[in-house]
Amino acid sequence: MTRPRGATIESLKEVARADAAGFLRRYPAIFKINWPRRLVSVAIPVVAVALLVFGFTTLGISVGRVFQGFGRLGQFAMLMIPPSFGGPPT
Repeated sequence: MTRPRGATIESLKEVARADAAGFLRRYPAIFKINWPRRLVSVAIPVVAVALLVFGFTTLGISVGRVFQGFGRLGQFAMLMIPPSFGGPPT
């Protein structure tokens, strides 16, 4: 389907909003809510966060320790900039 000449995205959006009931009537399968897919898309991040929290508590890692590690990572990165190729220090 091509866009008519002179039609802008905004004007096409206005046409689509005005004919929303027509779209729902003509294409019911597209607008049908897929509950299993929606449940999976919510469950996966929840399970990932739960595993992260479980792993941190099992290993005894606190949130403060994680942020301290990010600070140390920043210090490590600053030691690499600018790179030194083994020459005499300046």
